[in-house]
Amino acid sequence: MATKASYCALALAMLPLVGCNHTPVEDPSMYDDAKTPLELNNNRALYEGKKVLVRGYLYVDAEAICLVEPEFSLSESPPRDAEFSVLGLALLTLNTKQLAGKEIVFVATYKSNLTPEPGFLLKGCGKSGVVIEEAQTPHLLQNRRGASGR
Repeated sequence: MATKASYCALALAMLPLVGCNHTPVEDPSMYDDAKTPLELNNNRALYEGKKVLVRGYLYVDAEAICLVEPEFSLSESPPRDAEFSVLGLALLTLNTKQLAGKEIVFVATYKSNLTPEPGFLLKGCGKSGVVIEEAQTPHLLQNRRGASGR
């Protein structure tokens, strides 16, 4: 007959096998080499078509998904080069609501002139941006904003 203690031991032993949808908040200094929208947009020729580690605040609304320069993250109107569009967000393993308003880091390909898929318009963030091409879990750095991201 199994005892209560043996059930608890079994449950503890299986705990590492249970997946969880939690991304730890990390120290931003770990990603000092990550490029921000301003760095990428100011060096378009250098980064065009290259995979880069990208860092910024995710802004999401009905018309746009943008990554905003951390320095301007609380601003209602950041300079045009301090933000850009994000395509392929579905490949991130957390949903948009979980990511909105958070400073995140992920890998994507930079494009100075994005061509959206049919039926998708680039509004509010400009034509430059990044395309996420591989499924991944973004690294969450901070959460200083509301659910929409602005």
